[in-house]
Order: sequence, then structure tokens, then C-alpha cells
Amino acid sequence: MLSLNVRIFGAQSVAARLKAFPKETLAAALRAMDKSLFLVEARAKEKLSGEVLKSRTGRLRSSIGNPGGQGIKDVSQTGSQTTGRLGTRVVYGRIHEMGG
Repeated sequence: MLSLNVRIFGAQSVAARLKAFPKETLAAALRAMDKSLFLVEARAKEKLSGEVLKSRTGRLRSSIGNPGGQGIKDVSQTGSQTTGRLGTRVVYGRIHEMGG
């Protein structure tokens, strides 16, 4: 009868890395979402700087992504889902976006 013995070196470190992988992936998703929101915010502000809408006071443009004022900007994770929100609470922002 043939007998085969296999010994794997470093299996514990591989197992540890695999356990850490979901945490690293979630952290990378957060960073990617944050960067994506930054790019979307920049593009939205370009459009509000005369490309699509003419600016009178700059209130709408400055509110986008400004969570301390009238803006909305947040990234959250629930389980493996990463969500980013960017916007404004300025009332006429929705009117310009959706028509009205």
C-alpha cells in the first residue's frame, strides 16, 4: 500500500490572512466610496458653476457635500454593503434637479 504524508508550512499565517481579508476589503470599500463621493461632488459643483445652471449666490453649490451646513455627505457600511450619500438640503436644489 502507498502512503503519502503532506506537511504544509505557513498554513496558520495563510489562515490568519484569510480571516483578516473581509476587514481589509470593507476598509478598502470605505476608502473607494469616499473617493467616489469626492469626484461626484467636484463634478456637481462644476455643473453648478455655469455649465448647466447659472449661479447667483453660490448657496446651492456651496451646500453640496457640506454636512456642517445645508449639505449631505456620508459613507456608511451595513454588513458587506457600503453606501454613500451626497446632496443638499437647500429646497430649490431638488427643484433644479427634478424640475418643478
